[in-house]
Amino acid sequence: MQPLIGRNRWVVIREGERLRWGGDLRRHHIFSALAERTEATVVDRWTNATLVAATRGPRWKRVLRPIRALPRLASAEQLPVKMIPYAERFADPVAVAIYDDAAAQLRAFGMTVDPDRMRQDREKRVLNEALFRW
Repeated sequence: MQPLIGRNRWVVIREGERLRWGGDLRRHHIFSALAERTEATVVDRWTNATLVAATRGPRWKRVLRPIRALPRLASAEQLPVKMIPYAERFADPVAVAIYDDAAAQLRAFGMTVDPDRMRQDREKRVLNEALFRW
């Protein structure tokens, strides 16, 4: 099958080879077909440094790439709040995988949720939903 390479290249953030349980497997496989078909740069850590390095690419490619052609970004997990400004600046955020509502699950099990933790989780989700198109 022909790769889906267009004007913009892709960066996919997903789990690497640490496949210990279901969450690791889900994060590893969710965007694997996208990464393969687009010949994406695959990053296996959710950090500012790895995101910036992956989106900027090798120095010689930066000169050849038009300024507006930001790489498209897909993440197998919501980005940490501190990464959002970097994703906005260095990428075209396209798709994020949001699996569940941790606070709702804990309440369903009858567990109390720290209000500050709930606020942080809600902020992270709202920012990710606003950042990514899908």
